Amino acid sequence: MKDRYTGQVRSWRWAFVLCAGVWLSLLLSGRTLVTRDLGATHLPWRAEWARQVKNGWFPLWNPKANGGRPLWADPNTQAAYPGTLLFLLLPASQAMVVFLAAHHLWLLAGLAYLARKTGTEGEAAWASAFIVGTGGIAFSLTTFPNALASFSWLPWALGLLLAEKKQQNLQALGAGGLLGVSFLAGEPVTAALGFGLAGALMLTQRRSFKAVLLLLLGFLLVALPVLLPLLAVFSETVRGSLGVSPEALAADCLAPRRFVELFFPRLLGEPLGDATSGFWAAPSFPWQRYYPLLFVGAGTAALVWAGIRRGKGQRFWLWVLVFGVIVALLPAWEPVRAFLIRLPGGQLARFAIKGLQLSWLAATPLVAFGFEQRKNTHGRPWALLGAALVLLIPGFFPEASRSALSVLYPASASLLQQTPADVLRQSLLLDGLTNALPLLALAVSRPTALAVFAFLAAQWPLFFTTHVVSPTKLWAEPPAAVKALPQGAAFVSWAQAPGSASSPRARTLAFRDALLPDYGMAYGLSYVLARGPDGLEPIRGEVLAAYAEKMLPEKKLRLAAALGAQAAVFNEEIPEISCQKAGGVAVCPAPRFAPEVFLAQRLFPAENLEQAVAWLTAESFVPGADVTLAGIATPLSTAGGQVSEEPGSPHHRRFRVQAHQRTWLVVQQNYLSRWKAFVDGQPVPVVPANFARLAIAVPAGNHRVELRLETSPYVLGALGPLFFGLTWFYWRSADRRAATGARARNTPATAPAP
Repeated sequence: MKDRYTGQVRSWRWAFVLCAGVWLSLLLSGRTLVTRDLGATHLPWRAEWARQVKNGWFPLWNPKANGGRPLWADPNTQAAYPGTLLFLLLPASQAMVVFLAAHHLWLLAGLAYLARKTGTEGEAAWASAFIVGTGGIAFSLTTFPNALASFSWLPWALGLLLAEKKQQNLQALGAGGLLGVSFLAGEPVTAALGFGLAGALMLTQRRSFKAVLLLLLGFLLVALPVLLPLLAVFSETVRGSLGVSPEALAADCLAPRRFVELFFPRLLGEPLGDATSGFWAAPSFPWQRYYPLLFVGAGTAALVWAGIRRGKGQRFWLWVLVFGVIVALLPAWEPVRAFLIRLPGGQLARFAIKGLQLSWLAATPLVAFGFEQRKNTHGRPWALLGAALVLLIPGFFPEASRSALSVLYPASASLLQQTPADVLRQSLLLDGLTNALPLLALAVSRPTALAVFAFLAAQWPLFFTTHVVSPTKLWAEPPAAVKALPQGAAFVSWAQAPGSASSPRARTLAFRDALLPDYGMAYGLSYVLARGPDGLEPIRGEVLAAYAEKMLPEKKLRLAAALGAQAAVFNEEIPEISCQKAGGVAVCPAPRFAPEVFLAQRLFPAENLEQAVAWLTAESFVPGADVTLAGIATPLSTAGGQVSEEPGSPHHRRFRVQAHQRTWLVVQQNYLSRWKAFVDGQPVPVVPANFARLAIAVPAGNHRVELRLETSPYVLGALGPLFFGLTWFYWRSADRRAATGARARNTPATAPAP
């Protein structure tokens, strides 16, 4: 952080302290972040991860979500990422704030490192880091801990490749290792984008083919602990089996309808809202926006333009910026989507919006170049003042702006007309000030720390529009529906959150109070059936959950009971069932439900989903005694028996079975072919039961049955970082030997004595 002027060094330190102080204020005030997936999945999943680790188990399987799903093999859970250790030290709600804060600050430092290695001065490098690192994409990433963590490693990897080329092989291997850490951090697409960008950078540097291979090797070895288990189960997940629907390709992209958000982040309404909670433009968007904030801002755009005009050292980054925008933009058009869906791998266009991460990285050196350019020339202050004035004008003419927006968003015109004039005026004025403040600071003085603090003052308030902030104690207080359920109950939630909410925070609390998946996990509850959030849930459980959504409430309750649910949550009570109203939802207990593990007494044939559901929802079906199986021609009866489970981990379970005759042991967890079973030490098949559950054939008599996930992908994957370390030391020694030999060859000979 050294600079020519001590005052500038202190300014950057104070700017860093300011950013850290925002995060610290959340902790000191006893608040946490529960925005979207933070509250719904990431907090509950991290709590389950911590529970298993504290019990001395490897966290390979999550038994409480979606009827059972991979834990370690799902990158989104960050189960293999070292940063997740924070959740062992602090309660999940506090650990999440510390986790996000640490990675955001790590990102700021990494952006400064990247800009510095492109050849800019330290002052400009840190300025660009603060400007870009508090922009729209950066704040959007903070709503996903895995996305932020993965992205925070990319500038460090790229900066390492830009360092002095004294040890090129070691640099390439190290950069690949950092990209592998990005993969472990939970966002494979981000890591892949970073790897592609690193490869392109190496090509422009004319690195050797060996160096490129070392980049790939470092990436694969470090990523292997999660990559191998993921590949082992991927074909049996929703994403691996069904892929992406054509409609979803346009869901997350930089469509023209989002262009206005680049400079007016509040104009369309609450970034996290919907049509009833502040986002009046919701009907114009086919999907929940993956990035709730795209704000670039006029000040950042002015510095990028100045950096482009500098004409030195910026061509590569300009191409990267343009390429990222094109990637994010292309799926917005129907002909392009129709073409992409037919291509091998074309479904990856579902993640097109993430191309903006490339543009955001490229903007960092461009802003730094622009900062230096304007510092040396001071640019045209009158142009900046004029732009600031133009951006402030719409706030004084809200009705004219309403008319223009009605033309741009015809599907949302009726909701726009219902938006109060003062709300629209406030949004326009705030957005105008957010753009004008940095422009004015750049215009009245050369780019200095003053301008950077103007950017921070304008952009940090957007962080709180991007997040739902809740008092930690309030979030930890169980909602009424939890209190109405037995402690640690297995259940299903078929409730829908109320259709109207006054704010995104109220809507989030409504989701939690309805116990939509996976909010209930935070309170010790288990979901026996639920739609998955990320496409990496087992396909059979997902298909069964989707099919059940169309059924009548009475049949839903019978299906849930057959799968082990003690109760189900609905919006309305079910006639003839003693449901309990709790906080706007109805908790309906199952008259009889299947235990977690049982021995079947009656077997019914079911070759497909429809046949299985028909049996499971029949009034004659007895949960805990009956089971559906494929491969039998007619219903069969067995004598059942007793079963008890020994203490153990969710991925390695042991049972003592006493069967009166040959029967089937049913375990209420989602089926995957990676489950392996052993009866008295001998391997036996694991087959689907009740379409999505596990069944093991058990002969008559007393037996010890083991059920465990196949661990070979996890063991082999764990060797990756070990081999990375060995490879690192090998190339380090090789580079040192080469450097020593070069010095010896270049040392002049000693003249002979006279």
